[in-house]
Amino acid sequence: MGAKHVQEKKYFEADVSFERAININSNDIRIWINKASSLEAQKRLDDALNAVNKAIDIDSNNADAWNIKGVILSGIATHKQEKLDTKLFNRCMDKYKIPFIIDSMFIENYVDLDSDSHGTWHNRRVIYLAQSIVAIKKAIKIRSEEMENKPSNVLKDWLATAWSNLGIALCWLDKCDESIEAINRAIEIKADCANIWFNKGVALQSSVQLFDAIQTFDEAIRLDPMHKQSWFTKGLIYLEIAPSSDEANVNAIRCFNRVIEIDPLDQDTWINRGIALSRRGDNEEAIKSMEKALEINPKNYYAWLNLGICLLGLGRFEKALYSVNKALELYHIKSLYWHNMYNSLINDKNYIDADNAYDNEFIINVEISWVLTLSGDIISQLALWNQESFVNALRAYDEAIEKYRFNILARCGKCIAFNFIGNPYYSRKAYLDAISFNHLLNQNTPYIDAFEWPRYWRSSSKLVSRTNFQPTSQNHYYRPLSNQNN
Repeated sequence: MGAKHVQEKKYFEADVSFERAININSNDIRIWINKASSLEAQKRLDDALNAVNKAIDIDSNNADAWNIKGVILSGIATHKQEKLDTKLFNRCMDKYKIPFIIDSMFIENYVDLDSDSHGTWHNRRVIYLAQSIVAIKKAIKIRSEEMENKPSNVLKDWLATAWSNLGIALCWLDKCDESIEAINRAIEIKADCANIWFNKGVALQSSVQLFDAIQTFDEAIRLDPMHKQSWFTKGLIYLEIAPSSDEANVNAIRCFNRVIEIDPLDQDTWINRGIALSRRGDNEEAIKSMEKALEINPKNYYAWLNLGICLLGLGRFEKALYSVNKALELYHIKSLYWHNMYNSLINDKNYIDADNAYDNEFIINVEISWVLTLSGDIISQLALWNQESFVNALRAYDEAIEKYRFNILARCGKCIAFNFIGNPYYSRKAYLDAISFNHLLNQNTPYIDAFEWPRYWRSSSKLVSRTNFQPTSQNHYYRPLSNQNN
């Protein structure tokens, strides 16, 4: 009964059923395996690990138990305690057009993390993934021996899923070649499974073989034309592989339109569709797409932010500023959530999860810094020759720098604003600060190279656009799809 509830996603009823069954017979391995599967689906990963370990205690040669344990351990490493590593940090910096910090500076000088706790996390994550790989390999070995003694299509399908799960764990460990090799083993066994082809596409994408990844997603779509994850991820690759390519953006729009046909309430797809439309210069349709995302979720700060950028592209500055400020309100709520979570976890002496909360707050604050810079630029566009309004723009730039002191664009914004209100001393100081940080970060930032302080546009009738803001995509990539085959 509990397994049936899990299939129907009635997890509360499943939990009750499993507890009753355990009270009757606590040595039934199937109960513990099904309970672990249910808890894993609910992302109650520590409880799931305890349950599957109970199953292994009963029978250490059960392939299902070892396979599920591998999936759970991989989940702990990548979901429950997902950390900010330098790759994610650099992607964040690139995504928001803010120069990123070199790895050593990030770890040693800026975040001010305790090196022991950061190293402890890194080691724990690797250990979890390594244990996951060991568990799945053990499951494959047990099931392969069973196949030799008694071949069956059911066991073949199970092995295909296990090889695919092994590929997922290897992918999270950045062993992309080994990951692709493992998933190819799965395809050799079961070539008609869309999820397995999708997982191979994710592994190829992780190894930056983007065109091969697209072809692999196409195969998953051929097998299952309604495979939403493949359509979505394929669209994201087109969106990012050549942002200025009209052909790539048209292909991205086609992919996102297909996802919307499958799931009209997918807010991330509406946002990314709007981005592709905006890149083609169709901001009117892009705005409609962003507004559709906001109908689905009025608290989606990416939708508000991208709506503001599209409005800015049409010169509707007041509406753009309203949208950007709405995004800021929601960003601040998110930042406060992680700040309070951090304090709570510190009080509970849960330092690993507190470290995670700290990093999440940091990423949000970097995003806030970028949005504040955009807000300052819009205020400046609205405020030409209005000193009081330029003061408001300066406040936005100062707050942006307070959130993230390496925000060179905000410092450039201060330079321009001070110049317009007739304060050349502070204008030059802001410019020199921007130059200093540019050299400190070892970046060849075109915005700085384009600035020559004596040529600032005091006599200009309009502000020169500096930042060339582009809409920003949300929810990069679906995770690989794990299956448990209980």
